[in-house]
Order: sequence, then C-alpha cells, then structure tokens
Amino acid sequence: MGRLLTKRSDALGVLRIEHRQRKDANTRRYRILIEQDEDGVFVAECPVLPGCVSQGKTRQEALDNIQDAIQGYLESLRKHREPIPFR
Repeated sequence: MGRLLTKRSDALGVLRIEHRQRKDANTRRYRILIEQDEDGVFVAECPVLPGCVSQGKTRQEALDNIQDAIQGYLESLRKHREPIPFR
C-alpha cells in the first residue's frame, strides 16, 4: 500500500493529502481531497484518477478506503496495460 506524505487543510475545509504509491522502482504521488458532505460522511477523491472516489464515517476511514481504491485502480490499469497517470 502507499505511504502518506503530507496533510494540509485549506480555507474551505478540504484536506489535501499527498499519497505516494510505490511499485518496483517507480514512485508516484497522488493528491487526495477529503471533504465532509452534508450528512457528515467524509468523501475522498483522487482527482488525477477519474472516478477514484471513496468515503468513510471518519477522515481516517475515508483515507484508508481511498488508499485501497487507488491501489485497486492502479492494479486494473496495469492489468489492462493502460498508461498510469500521476500528478
């Protein structure tokens, strides 16, 4: 699984996280945005990976879930020999 690098919050309450995914000798960083919706659920997305969205009851749960989602997304791209986007 990836490694959490940095956390920052902006004025809108969006948590920005740098996530480093390591595979072989390649290292890629993915920005993760986490926002709390009107129902109190934390929604996490990785903007550079279209459709890579997850959620959780807490920020930590959302972060754990999006890390799993990123890993699965990248595995699917590799399996189908699709280019792997980053940043």
